[in-house]
Amino acid sequence: MPMRITFIILITLLTRTTFAQWTNLTSGTSEWLRAVWFTHADTGFVVGFNGKIIKTVDAGVNWIPQTSNTTNHLQGVFFITSSTGWAVGNGGTIIKTTDGGTNWTSQTCPINNAILHQPFFLDPNNGYIAGESGACLKTTNGGLTWTTMTITSGNGKVSLFFNNLTTGYISGLGFADAIIKTTDGGSTWSNVYSNNVEEFSSICFTSANNGFAVSSQTGKIASTNNAGSSWNTQSSGASSLYSIKFPSTSTGFAVGGFPSSSSIVTTTNGGVSWSPQISSTTQPLFGVFFVNNSLGYAVGQNGAIIKTTNGGVGIKEYEQNDLFSVYPNPCNNNFSIVSTIPVNKIKLFDSNGKCVKEQMTFDSKPIATFDLANGIYFLEITSDKGTARKKLIIQAD
Repeated sequence: MPMRITFIILITLLTRTTFAQWTNLTSGTSEWLRAVWFTHADTGFVVGFNGKIIKTVDAGVNWIPQTSNTTNHLQGVFFITSSTGWAVGNGGTIIKTTDGGTNWTSQTCPINNAILHQPFFLDPNNGYIAGESGACLKTTNGGLTWTTMTITSGNGKVSLFFNNLTTGYISGLGFADAIIKTTDGGSTWSNVYSNNVEEFSSICFTSANNGFAVSSQTGKIASTNNAGSSWNTQSSGASSLYSIKFPSTSTGFAVGGFPSSSSIVTTTNGGVSWSPQISSTTQPLFGVFFVNNSLGYAVGQNGAIIKTTNGGVGIKEYEQNDLFSVYPNPCNNNFSIVSTIPVNKIKLFDSNGKCVKEQMTFDSKPIATFDLANGIYFLEITSDKGTARKKLIIQAD
């Protein structure tokens, strides 16, 4: 006889794939968080709207507000050493710290009211900034002075990556020269990828030849294996992607989902294929950073910060779509499951991996959830056919 149980299902069961393990961190802010950077495993920085900068020294357990001396939206952050870093944003904001975020001082942007998205430094002196409407900048003295690089005017260039002092790439927002390249340190630029649709919001390279760019418009991933001479695109399965990071040549992560969801995709074969991971938040994500292949962070809307310590990979799942169904969606104070075969065990885990409910025997009665806080949970169902998991949200009135 079918058994019933009560809950919210957000996605279907995964078919012989992996179950992502990301956990929510408490940021202490509701600002939109745009970028994240870690200088080592325990110490990291997050920047966001209204001049928000927060810092952790205990791997995300606590986040300490920093005095940024600006109320402009901050869009990007980059540290070249544990003490020296830059943050950039709207209104031509460029700020620098040389003491690990204790103090931030303003630097002069040569373009009034520029919207700056991403800083990138090769050493403490040589750096670049990508911004909208052609606002791309270069410094050779650590930001004491910034000069404008000459690129096609009017194009929104929001991400950049340099392999060395001479060769670099900038990606942009849906223009004919969506990706451009320099081989002379930014003095001249040439178009290497044309696309009037894709908004390539983030670009990175894993070697001199291999690079990737992600689209916030369609979620597609463009890749090159010949230093930008040609590019191929593939679907990531996400509706939009805003940031990409490769902690190694084979392992990479990209995040997005704006405006309505959270998306994480990963590759372990150098970008040949990408697989979705289950996020522990429903908030769209804008920035991602991995310290190594296992330890990573992502940040997003409404103060969202999530963390993984195992590359987002967990236990294997088995295809059970024809055997189980779970409803309603969303769940209020109880949940129901319909099963076509006997269920041996049901467990419910919170977003931190803690088992909060477990049942070894079942009847047709709904199971109450009034004793659980609103949030994301994971339902694990074990039968003679194997184990299946589903992502759930409890959303009581």
